Amino acid sequence: HVKAGPYPNVAKDDPAADDYNRNLTEIREEVEANNRDMSFLFEQAGKQKQLQETGLWYATASEEEIAEMKEREPALERDWDPVYGDRMIKLVFIGRNLDREALARDLDDCLE
Repeated sequence: HVKAGPYPNVAKDDPAADDYNRNLTEIREEVEANNRDMSFLFEQAGKQKQLQETGLWYATASEEEIAEMKEREPALERDWDPVYGDRMIKLVFIGRNLDREALARDLDDCLE
């Protein structure tokens, strides 16, 4: 599931979260965290959790550098958001019997 910009904080005791936790085996999330210039990768599988820096967002570069990067990497333009640039949340859920449409709808509802 991919959306530009940050998701608001969602309470861990939200009943909707319990529905997914029963079937979820792994989560990968590229997050903004407190440092808006740095991209982070959060991974959770079972009890194991890991958070690591993955580099600066392209949007932190100068306009000239961004134009050069977009020229070299055409896919960057496709994913570029006019407000957030390449800053986005990418969520990967790995599990059994997950309802993809309901999960996407519930995540999008967090943005409203």
